[in-house]
Amino acid sequence: MPAKKQFAAKLREDQNINDPFVVLHKQISPSRAGRNYLRVTLGDKSGKIEARVWEGADELAARFNLGDLVYVTGVVTSYQGVLQLKATYIERIEESELATINWGDFLPAAQRPVGEMWAELTALLDTVEDGDLKRLIALFTDDEEFASRFKTAPAAKGMHHAYIGGLLEHTLSAVSLADRIAPLYNLNRDILVTGAFLHDIGKLDELSSKAGFDYTTEGRLVGHIVQGVVMLRQKTAGLENFPQELLLHLEHMIVSHHGELEWGAPKQPMTLEALALHSIDNMDAKMAAVDQAQREKAGPLADWTGFIRQFDRSFYTGFGSQELSEQPQTSAGTNKSKKKNEEESGGESGQGMLF
Repeated sequence: MPAKKQFAAKLREDQNINDPFVVLHKQISPSRAGRNYLRVTLGDKSGKIEARVWEGADELAARFNLGDLVYVTGVVTSYQGVLQLKATYIERIEESELATINWGDFLPAAQRPVGEMWAELTALLDTVEDGDLKRLIALFTDDEEFASRFKTAPAAKGMHHAYIGGLLEHTLSAVSLADRIAPLYNLNRDILVTGAFLHDIGKLDELSSKAGFDYTTEGRLVGHIVQGVVMLRQKTAGLENFPQELLLHLEHMIVSHHGELEWGAPKQPMTLEALALHSIDNMDAKMAAVDQAQREKAGPLADWTGFIRQFDRSFYTGFGSQELSEQPQTSAGTNKSKKKNEEESGGESGQGMLF
């Protein structure tokens, strides 16, 4: 099969498309005329684009499934400032052809190298002074299986950091912000930094790193908050004389980092460090979502993002944000560039929070 040549992030209006993409979402919807049409979110390593099929939608939809690699023919159009693909042909690529596929072309990934981000994260974690917390952190960072999974996991299914390395990028931002915020509010820096590192570890088990980043069965039934507490307890069980007060505080930070009960938090933040972590997590998720919308806007000169459903509005990018959004993503505080209205079960619900 020929190598992939057309990538979602570089598509332009009126461009003809003849290339493979991975299916991230598929839905049959009724049109105003009463006929069904097909909505398909197509993706590759650079991003995603929504395709619509107006003719023969039901028949075409039966030819492929979520996560399939498909060959697509169509033309790029623009609707309300957002690029979309008017597809005329979508066909599943057969198993016999997949052996020659470079899957690295089809899974979206963080712009920064994961090795670089991991080194930056572990360097920050090395500054934790509390001996018990240092022992706990080392159990995670020295675990080769954990580190390997953590470097490649997405942070979400679709709302923010939904790409390979997204969890690492989001966690690095959270830890970087914790490092800066702690002295401003006289917080326990070691607790806040450690909590920021651990708050989303349950997403390793909640989300699949395969195409579409769908929820695992465990993720749907249990969710990353509970899974994160379980992982924390498993690690501390191997630490002799680990203070129960420290464990309780870290558990509270994990279970309360969504902030409000209606946003999926079993408990609201009840310590200053937990409150700070909730604010950090919320800010980074929202900034990343808007930055992604900037990158997906129709054309390099557009001054507005498309309509972002979780915010119920578009964002203006004409005050110099264009230059910022084109820079590589870095950690918080170093020129960091950082859908679906409600994700189905698994912890990404609520218009107020993106998590």
